[in-house]
Amino acid sequence: MFLFGKIAPEALEALKEVVSPRVDITQEHLFHVARAANSIVESLDQAIKQYPITQAQFRLLMVLSFRLPKGAPTSEVAETLGIWAPTLSQLVGTSHHLVKRERKQNDRRVVWLSATPEGRALTERYFHRLGSLRLRSPEVSAKEWTH
Repeated sequence: MFLFGKIAPEALEALKEVVSPRVDITQEHLFHVARAANSIVESLDQAIKQYPITQAQFRLLMVLSFRLPKGAPTSEVAETLGIWAPTLSQLVGTSHHLVKRERKQNDRRVVWLSATPEGRALTERYFHRLGSLRLRSPEVSAKEWTH
């Protein structure tokens, strides 16, 4: 049984086509992937607890520091984060010391976002801290991996 219940056979077949038709993906394989992903997320959560920011603020900083390091219009940042523009606007409002907002001279309607030096420094400290953490490894028996 998969972590969130059984996956519909057609969804499993579609996933197999995306990954590789030669790979035999089963419910159990997906279960192990989900367990590993949960372990990574827990470790990331542990690392961020010492910083005075929320997960949403951290995700925003990650996008602005690594995916869009030169900055980008709010619409592109929102799309990258998978959130609506009004939600991003609220998030930026609570992250004013970490994220810089500026209007472009050639089109005052466009708001450009970029990480501030403080925001970049916080992201770098986080990754330094993350490097010192050991990812929690879920206990998986040999039987689970081979079936």
